[in-house]
Amino acid sequence: MAPQDISKLIVRTSMKDRAAFDPLYRQTSAKLFGVCLRVLRDRGDAEEALQEVFVKIWTKADRFAVSDLSPISWLVAVARNHAIDRIRARRGNSAAIAALAIHVALPYVSPPAPQPQTRLVASLASDDSDVKYLAVYDAGRREVGLSLVSGERAAGKDFELWMIEGKNAPVSMGVIPAGRTARMAVTPAVQRKLAQGAVLAVSLEPSGGSPTGQPTGPVVAAGDLKGI
Repeated sequence: MAPQDISKLIVRTSMKDRAAFDPLYRQTSAKLFGVCLRVLRDRGDAEEALQEVFVKIWTKADRFAVSDLSPISWLVAVARNHAIDRIRARRGNSAAIAALAIHVALPYVSPPAPQPQTRLVASLASDDSDVKYLAVYDAGRREVGLSLVSGERAAGKDFELWMIEGKNAPVSMGVIPAGRTARMAVTPAVQRKLAQGAVLAVSLEPSGGSPTGQPTGPVVAAGDLKGI
């Protein structure tokens, strides 16, 4: 994809255009994952950081317009800075951070591409709600990673994640743990269906989840899983 096309996607993302955010993720996530992995040196940390990076891109894409960087350079800077922040928070060692800053200040060279694996992404949102999640299904880890972009659950309520396949009844994937990020294990039966690109949805339920096994509250966010 040409730089000007990525610029347009970033600008549209700054206007909270989900139709632009999804292709932006698909076109740039591999490169930004490489940036995170290069800094963090741990695949699990890099995958978690990548989700948080795209939450930042969604919420702060308007800053691209006032920067002097090319679109890829701006995205790489967001990813690199966030990865460094994770190390700073984890270690709190100023000497290590100074050494790391020197290391990552060197001209960026694309790292070896990560080994191919099945990963799908969905931007979960609704016009009737301010709740937004970024969901990444990792078949290799057999889990769905969730990053809360915006919105909060009401007091005494929980968010519950559902998989919807065609006209079949929704299948609960469990109550989403509280917090900005979460990882949820996926059963073998659900894995087979997710691999085909099902819809994920989030409903607002009583504390502890739906008492009936089906959504009882409003669906506050939903989106299609798509290949990266």
